[in-house]
Amino acid sequence: MWTHGETRSSLSVADRETGRLTEFYEAGNPVTRDEWRELEAVVASLLPEARWLSLAGSLPPGTDTDGYSRLIRMAHEAGVATAVDSRSDGLAHTVDAHPDLVKINIHEAAELLERSVEGAKQCVAAAVEVREWIGGSGHAAVITMGEEGMVVVDPDDARWRGHLYVRGRYPVGGGDPGRPRPRGAVAAGDRPRARGGRGQRRDSGRGPHRSRARDRACREGRGAAARRLS
Repeated sequence: MWTHGETRSSLSVADRETGRLTEFYEAGNPVTRDEWRELEAVVASLLPEARWLSLAGSLPPGTDTDGYSRLIRMAHEAGVATAVDSRSDGLAHTVDAHPDLVKINIHEAAELLERSVEGAKQCVAAAVEVREWIGGSGHAAVITMGEEGMVVVDPDDARWRGHLYVRGRYPVGGGDPGRPRPRGAVAAGDRPRARGGRGQRRDSGRGPHRSRARDRACREGRGAAARRLS
């Protein structure tokens, strides 16, 4: 659907010497309440044919903080599962609506839980807390950690750690592709595969086994591996 605002532009500046990327984002255009209601009507018309509703990005300025929450309730009433990848003041309201999957990064987790979250161990604890917040059993939480990979607490409460063995030239935004696989796992009622899946491999995470797994992953053109923590 169209609104009165212009499509925002973003600028990425790559530093060839450090291999780092700095991104500049324009603020989104304000959305009126009538425009949001029009969006809700469009979503409602599509829900009968849907299995998943994915809500990604922060809420536009001018939108009520319960904007995503209303969409989640609409989806659940229609028997449609929901996945959320968002931030801002509306995130707490959104998780209160119990989406089936929440995928956020480590900084957004700290904002949501109002405490410091650092390192994989604290990310796992944060993911457990977020999963309980959105409904516990049958729900999943994913927290990405930039170049350090991600942690997943799946619908069966198994905890997973995803490692990156190969660093892309400019990995900013690499967490966004993390939504499809966890969403598929929730839909199928399974867990992330430790063996057999492209980009995933069982890994003890320490000692020579990890080095062999890393070398094998690089030779085979795979940049990541997953291991179960518990």
